[in-house]
Amino acid sequence: MSIPAAPFNGSAADSADAPGSLLDTARQLLRGRWWFAAIAGSVLAAVGAVVGHSLVQPTYRGQAVLEFKAVDPKVLYGDDRVTPLFDTYVDTRLLQLQSESVAQAAMSSPLWIEMGEIGDISPRKFLNSIITKRGKRAQHVELMFEHEHPRVAQVGAKVAAEAFVANFQAFDRQESDKRYQQLQANQEQTRSRLQELQAREVKLSGELDATGLHRLYEARLADLNQTIRDLEVVRAMQAMRGPGGGVEPGTDLASDPGSLDAAAERMAQADETLDAYLRTRAMIDRELALLGPQIGARHTRRVQLEQQRADLDEHIASRLEALQDSVSPTVIDPGNGRTGPDVAVSAEQYEAQVTMLQERRKSLESETAGLSRRVVDLRDIQEEITFVRQNLRDFERELEKIRIESQGDSRLNVLSADNPVSTAHLGNKRKQATVLGAGGGAGVGVGLVMLLGWFDRRVRNVRDVLETMPSMPILGLLPNLDLEAVESEEGESTLNAAMTVQEIRSQLQHERGDQEDGHVVLITSAGPGAGKTSLSSALAMSFARSGMRTLLVDLDFVGRGVSRCSHLANPDAEDPGGIVEAFNGEKLSECITATGTHHLWVLPVGDASIQDVGTLNPKAVGSLLRRVRKGFDVVVIDSGPVLGSIECGYALPEADQVVLMVAKAECRDDTRAAIEKIKARSTRLVGIIYNLANQDDYKCYRSSIGSRMSQDDRGGNHFIKAAPTSPQAQAFGPLASAIFAYLPELNGRSKSSPKRKSGKEKELRLLEEVPKRSDSQDDPIDPF
Repeated sequence: MSIPAAPFNGSAADSADAPGSLLDTARQLLRGRWWFAAIAGSVLAAVGAVVGHSLVQPTYRGQAVLEFKAVDPKVLYGDDRVTPLFDTYVDTRLLQLQSESVAQAAMSSPLWIEMGEIGDISPRKFLNSIITKRGKRAQHVELMFEHEHPRVAQVGAKVAAEAFVANFQAFDRQESDKRYQQLQANQEQTRSRLQELQAREVKLSGELDATGLHRLYEARLADLNQTIRDLEVVRAMQAMRGPGGGVEPGTDLASDPGSLDAAAERMAQADETLDAYLRTRAMIDRELALLGPQIGARHTRRVQLEQQRADLDEHIASRLEALQDSVSPTVIDPGNGRTGPDVAVSAEQYEAQVTMLQERRKSLESETAGLSRRVVDLRDIQEEITFVRQNLRDFERELEKIRIESQGDSRLNVLSADNPVSTAHLGNKRKQATVLGAGGGAGVGVGLVMLLGWFDRRVRNVRDVLETMPSMPILGLLPNLDLEAVESEEGESTLNAAMTVQEIRSQLQHERGDQEDGHVVLITSAGPGAGKTSLSSALAMSFARSGMRTLLVDLDFVGRGVSRCSHLANPDAEDPGGIVEAFNGEKLSECITATGTHHLWVLPVGDASIQDVGTLNPKAVGSLLRRVRKGFDVVVIDSGPVLGSIECGYALPEADQVVLMVAKAECRDDTRAAIEKIKARSTRLVGIIYNLANQDDYKCYRSSIGSRMSQDDRGGNHFIKAAPTSPQAQAFGPLASAIFAYLPELNGRSKSSPKRKSGKEKELRLLEEVPKRSDSQDDPIDPF
C-alpha cells in the first residue's frame, strides 16, 4: 500500500479549473461509481432491449396487382387511342381506396369474416394499412396490405383489391348512366334549337327575296350620291360665273389663264380630279421658282417643267369644260323645270335642291342599313345551324361510345391477389428498436448514477476533494486506524500512516522557513468528527520526536478532545488548569501539562464550559499565542470546526499555518464554505489532509515513502519492526501511537551514525543551541 506524501502537484488542479469536456463532466458526476454505473447501465440496457423488441412487432405485407386499361377499344375509333391524361385518371381513381365504402365492402366479404378475432380492426385502420405503388405511365398498380399477422395481410390485400374493383365498376356504371342521360337531354335540346333556327332562316329568306331587294336599294343609293356630287359642281360653277366670281359668262377658259385659274380653284372644291391637277401644278411652280436664279431659260429641266405646266393647264381647262357639260343639262329648277347652262339660277334655288336630295339620301341609307342587318342575321342563323348540326353528331358519337363501353370489358381488372406474404420493410425496424431500447436503457442507468452523484453532496473519495477544491494542495492521506493495527507487528497501514504524518510535518517545516520564534500550526475542519484531534496529537508527537519543543493547545471548547486525551495520559495527575485559567490570571506555566513524551506539552481547555466561549476575544487569544511562541518551537492548535466555533475564528489571524482536515462522507459544500471562511480570516491556508482514505484513494497517487522502503541497498525487501508504544501515546489515539511506535526519537539515535553526521549535521547544531529545559517531564516549565 502506498501513501502520497508530497503535496498535490498543479497539473491536476489546473485541469480541474479549466473548462472540461463532456466526458470530464460525466466523470465528475459519476464520482468513481464506475462499477455501479456499468451494472445499472447493463441491467437497464437489457430491460430496454426487451421492451424495444416487444414493442415493435414484425409487419407482414400481402400484395395484389391491378391493371388499368390505357386505350379505348378499336370498335369505337377504328384504331387504338390512348386515354387522355391517363396518369391523372389513374391517380384520381386510386383515391377511392381511401373511401369508407371500400373498407366496409372489403370487411364484409366472407373471406375476411372467416378470420375471426385476428381481423377485428376498425375501418380506419383497414384503410391505413393499404399501400399503393405505381410507376409513371404504368398500367399496373401494386396494392399492398400491411399487418402484424401474415394471414390478415394476405387476405386484406385480396379483399381490398376485389372491393376496390367492385366499387370502381359500380362508380363507372353510375357515372356512365348519369352521363348518358345528360347527353340525351342535351341532344334533345340541340334538336329543338335546330328546328327553331331553320324556321327563322326560311322566314328571313322570304322577306329579303334572297338578295334582289338589297341590290335595288344599293343602286338607288349610288344614283343619289352621284346626283349630290353633280349638284355641288353646278353650285360651284354658278358661284364662279355669278357676280364677284371672277369669270364672266361666255368666257373661253382655255384662252384666258386668269379665268382658268379662278374657275379651277372654285371647281376644285367639288371635284377631286381637278384638285389633284391643281396640287401638281403648284409643285411644279415651286420647283421653277427655286431653279429660276440658278439655271437659264433654255435649261432642259426648265423646259420640261414649263411643258408639264402647260399640259396641266390644258387638262384643267378640259376638265372644267367636261364638268360644265355633264352637269348643266341635269339641273332641275323646282319652279321653272329643266334649265340649261346659260340659264341663270339663284344660289338659294341650288341650296334648296341640294337639301332635298340629301334628305332623300338619308332615307335610302336607313332603309338600306335595315336590309343589311337582316342579311347579317340570316348569315348568323345559317352559321349557327351548321354548328348545332355538328353538336348533334358529337352527341350521337358520345352516346354510341358509352353504349359500347358498357357492353365491353371493365377498364380495371385484378391480375393477381394470391401472392405469397413477405415481411414488410417497416418490420425490420424491430432490430433498430431493440438497439435503441438497449442504448436508451444504458443511458438511463448511467444517467441515474450521474444524477445520484449530482445530489450526493458527500465527499466519497480524494478525487471529490480535488474537484471541490481544485486550487488547494493535498498534503497527505490518512487511513482509518485502530489501536489493534498499531500494536500489530506487521501493521503496514500503521507504518504508512506514521510516515505520512512525518512528511506532513516536514512540509510544514519547509513552509516555515528560517523563522526564529516558534510557529503556530492550526488544525481545523469544516465540521466535527473529521479527525482534527488525532491529526493534531500525531503532528505534535512528530514534532516532539524530531527534537522540537512542542506545545499542543486544545482550543475546542465543545469537543475538548486534546484535554480528554491529556487526562487519560496522566489520570493520577492533579488538574493544573488550562486556557480559561490562564485568561483568568493564573501563571501560564502552571496551566501547561506534561504528556510523558519527551519535548511534548499540552495546554488543555481547563475548567471551562461552552458558555465560557463568550469570554474570549481576539486580543486575549492573540496575546496568549504570542506568549507561548517564546517558550516553544512549535505550537499545534486543535481548534473547533471553522464553521461552528468562535474560538477558531479568533485563532485564524494569529496562526502561521492553517491545515484543513477533510474526512470521508463530509459534505462538500461545507468544505468549500470552510475554505472561503479561512481565506477571509487568514491567508496562511497551506493545504488539505484527507482522512479515512481507502485503497482506491491511495492508487490515485504515487508514494515516495513506499518506493523508498520497497528495497534496501542490497536489493532485498525488509520491513521495519514497530517499537512498543507507551500508555501516554495510546491515550492520544492510534495515529499518535503509530508515530511513537515507528518514528524513534532524534535524541535516541546514535550520534556516531554516518548518515546523521553527514545529512543532519546542521540540524543537530541548531538543536544544541536550544536553551536547556528541565529533563524531568514532571517539572513544570516556566519559559515566560
